[in-house]
Amino acid sequence: VAGTMWLESVQASSSQTTAEEIMSFLFLILFLLPSVCGLENPATPSCNTCAQSSRDPGNVINCIQGCATITRGCLGSSFGDQNVTPPSPRKLQITSPNINRPQTEEAIRITWQPKATGIELLRGFEITLLVQSMRQHRLCQQVIIPEGVRLQPADKEMVFQHVMSGLRPGVDYFVIVQSLPKSRGGGEGNYLQGTYKAGDCESLKKKEAKNWRPTPAKLTTVGRQIFIQADTTRRELLSCMSKYVIYLGRPSGNPKFPDAYSVIYVSLTPEEMKMTHFNYIIADVSPGNHTIQYALDSRLDVYRSWPAQVTVNDWVPNNLTIQTNGRNVTVHFDTPPREYNLSKCYVSLLHHEGTLKFIPKDVDSRQTVATVHFWDLQPGTYRVNVSAPFKNPSPIEQQEFSIADWTPDQNDTKLYSLEKRHNCTRLTVTFPRPPPHHDYPSFYVYFGTEADKSKLRQIEISRPPG
Repeated sequence: VAGTMWLESVQASSSQTTAEEIMSFLFLILFLLPSVCGLENPATPSCNTCAQSSRDPGNVINCIQGCATITRGCLGSSFGDQNVTPPSPRKLQITSPNINRPQTEEAIRITWQPKATGIELLRGFEITLLVQSMRQHRLCQQVIIPEGVRLQPADKEMVFQHVMSGLRPGVDYFVIVQSLPKSRGGGEGNYLQGTYKAGDCESLKKKEAKNWRPTPAKLTTVGRQIFIQADTTRRELLSCMSKYVIYLGRPSGNPKFPDAYSVIYVSLTPEEMKMTHFNYIIADVSPGNHTIQYALDSRLDVYRSWPAQVTVNDWVPNNLTIQTNGRNVTVHFDTPPREYNLSKCYVSLLHHEGTLKFIPKDVDSRQTVATVHFWDLQPGTYRVNVSAPFKNPSPIEQQEFSIADWTPDQNDTKLYSLEKRHNCTRLTVTFPRPPPHHDYPSFYVYFGTEADKSKLRQIEISRPPG
């Protein structure tokens, strides 16, 4: 437990324990009970665990767990300018917090003991980690002995322990433990210094990379882009890993083993390595069903994540509408959203004979609707296709329409004989106006004595206003 004080029973230097040593040991236990375990107030928990002492040689007993205050900064907390200061600590040891998990070597466990001389002046300790090469990356914390607790010379066997994290892999550190209050003259004289090298990234890779089990990637798509969110090893405190591999594949008969057809190598920046996830975008993926897996550097022979499946579809327009006006056609459709990053789309006019017209239509992201015109089409059935601007787009939005010339209903056409002059007759013909989608500017009227239309006379009548 970080920031706690420990008591270590003394093992005799010889196989035969003298009565004097036994009495000294009992005196130490009896002394600590009133001086430490008796500390009880509403703000500070009691240290009842002191009573759970053991006579086994070398056994470490948690004596004042919860009674030491941990401060995360070291500014202005040296207890002022005091005339006397306690001596430096002794028996400094620096180890990894858990020898079974080397990847946690970006944290260290520091243990030490106080000296008997001047121990009653001791108010705590300051622990500093300093990069040897730069002396800039400084980590500092303090362990403060609470008010009311005054150690005595017999307490020199107490073992202090503190865990500090935030070390950079592969970096050499100075580890400095200084007694508080600090001695005058910049704090020289009452500290103990050691060195420690944080776990090397390459060695951590070899030992721990094979044990990492990445979770399936989270996927979203926009058009032919796949957006990937994947775990980093930061979750496992193996933060020095910067190289990952993404496998793009297609589903196979076995869901565990898709057919990977593309391998993408990803290198994270130092800032990305600190995050629990990294993001990556794969562009220009053909429409269809695909799988995504990822892993650490493939040279480490590591596990891949479970295949995540995703379906890629091209953009297709919404609200495709077709309006006919006589032999003219107007096509409307919604433009691609901005996230598709498309500056054009394909519009095709098809007839039973094949493609009549092909238009690469430029689109503006500031506009929401695109318009395409087709003029003077012959009567018949047609189809309009609108798609993303790719060679083989999928899917395609399509719609059929028909072109037919307007003719008035025979029952609505009236012929009047108004006046006969010599060998001719003046006639008046009436017929209804065409509907709004047949906005003809004029009409043709054929007349004559023959039934064959080719032999009739023709006159053009302008469409009256209104």
